[in-house]
Amino acid sequence: GREERGKTQRNCAEEMRACYVLAPSSATARAYVGYTVHPHRRLRQHNGELRGGARRTRAHRPWRAVLVVYGFPSTTSALHFEWALQHATRDAVRCRFLRAALDRVVVRGAGRRGSVRFTLRLAHELLHEEPFVRYPLRVCRVADESKAESDAERALFALCRSPPSHVAAGRSTLLACVHDERRRLRSLVSSSPSVASLGPCPLCAVCASSLRFEDASHRVSVCSSCRRALHLACVA
Repeated sequence: GREERGKTQRNCAEEMRACYVLAPSSATARAYVGYTVHPHRRLRQHNGELRGGARRTRAHRPWRAVLVVYGFPSTTSALHFEWALQHATRDAVRCRFLRAALDRVVVRGAGRRGSVRFTLRLAHELLHEEPFVRYPLRVCRVADESKAESDAERALFALCRSPPSHVAAGRSTLLACVHDERRRLRSLVSSSPSVASLGPCPLCAVCASSLRFEDASHRVSVCSSCRRALHLACVA
């Protein structure tokens, strides 16, 4: 009943939604872009330590994570960002925002398309394009627990555009990213009233469309003072 749905809502709300960029061990191989709810576990899968890695990452192991972008208001928005990174060179003609970002990357001399350097620069350019520029995203340059930032790592990000001012950017390990995002989401859930408490058919205060219960865990926020419900994408 309602108690079980409440547990589901809390579990989904604390689930990380992240896009990541992996660098292969081979300098000539292409970067790998993916979506996950747990970057640290997913990297282990790609490297064969756990079952479930992608077929493409069976070669050029070990892979290492170089960038994680997270804080998307929904799984759909995160997959949209992943798709843009994966298909920028193929679908830029049809998508205006992709074409604009791609043009800036090429002007900056990003090198071979599909390379790690090219993919990192494209990811930073996409942060300035609609709809991603409206999201409260976080950008993490992945660090190794045992190593300081190397000259090679600095060179990878040297010509990357700085994220928008509202986007938090830093350098940390994959596990630190996961724990940071879960703490943030947990605090949002605990401090916000439940959408289920607003009645059977609540409406978004911005777009006036209905708020389904399955959206509540990751795409809807309730104002604690006026108790109005809103889609996160509407107020981003």
